[in-house]
Amino acid sequence: MSIDWSKAPEGTTHFHPCVNGYVEHWVKIKGGKSWFCVTDSGTEGWREDIGKPDMEHLIPMPSKTAEEKLARAIARIKADLNCTTSMAEDIYKAGYRKFEIVEEDA
Repeated sequence: MSIDWSKAPEGTTHFHPCVNGYVEHWVKIKGGKSWFCVTDSGTEGWREDIGKPDMEHLIPMPSKTAEEKLARAIARIKADLNCTTSMAEDIYKAGYRKFEIVEEDA
């Protein structure tokens, strides 16, 4: 099975394949809670999972390299603040991480 992790929504921690009657979907597990996202269902976004995640079948997302994380952070700042890449890099170097705090609360 080949998983295109580039299509994973922001915050994804795992992928659940099509098994046991479940359609394949993305999973986010954080702070004892879990969410799922089925992008091909016509509904977008994360939905809180009211049950326990099927850990037996979950495939963890490969960890990102430091360069990938930096590039993603710069792109996020650039989009959030509608600024140039150079300005976003300077803002990142200055310590701007508001989006990381927001995502930790999600």
